[in-house]
Amino acid sequence: MESFRTFAGRCPRRLRIERYATLDVQKLLMERDVDVSLPWYEDNSPLPLEAFDDTEYDLRTPDEWMAFCRDGSGQFKPLPALALWRDPDSGVGYWRRALVLHYHSHAKKFEIQYEDPEPVGNGGRRGMVDHLPRLRVMFRGEDPEVFANRVEQAYKSRRRAEVLLRYNFYVDNMPTDDVQQLNSDQIAWLKDASKTAGPDIANTEWFFIVQEVFPQEGLRVQEAY
Repeated sequence: MESFRTFAGRCPRRLRIERYATLDVQKLLMERDVDVSLPWYEDNSPLPLEAFDDTEYDLRTPDEWMAFCRDGSGQFKPLPALALWRDPDSGVGYWRRALVLHYHSHAKKFEIQYEDPEPVGNGGRRGMVDHLPRLRVMFRGEDPEVFANRVEQAYKSRRRAEVLLRYNFYVDNMPTDDVQQLNSDQIAWLKDASKTAGPDIANTEWFFIVQEVFPQEGLRVQEAY
């Protein structure tokens, strides 16, 4: 929720809320090349998206968000939000109006209840309850642009991790059968070069260094030294 206090140089709360209402989170995500409407978009990876969620984007912890559910008299009032719903059959997703009821800390998910009914093809039920991670719940009181940046960053971080994992997998499984072996002169040169680059090292240490870089040369180096 937005603070009622207006700080110097900052737009008043009422104007900020009105501005947030004019922003379409789906459009903001599309501008960032994130199309969550595609079937099972966040599941198109073996890596869970939630693992790459940067909580620094959030101004409040989940418990602090849920504290707004209690008014001055202690009466419970669910927080309005937009939640990313997915069709259970097609996987197509879109943002629906919802109410946040509870936060389950053990699962790190918010319990939400959709305000509008499901499509007729899914029974047209109203008030369906779901449990969603933070990246699929945008509170009405938060800046949609900041939320869109948060979702975008999570997808980018996951893609980078996938690239690194794929790269390391290729390197670790690269065939070495056709790699040209070092001759005795090359091995001697490498040993001398390692000594001139720093303090002298024992033959056993030198052997392990070469074995790590050139595993196929390990036995020959050990025999030579």
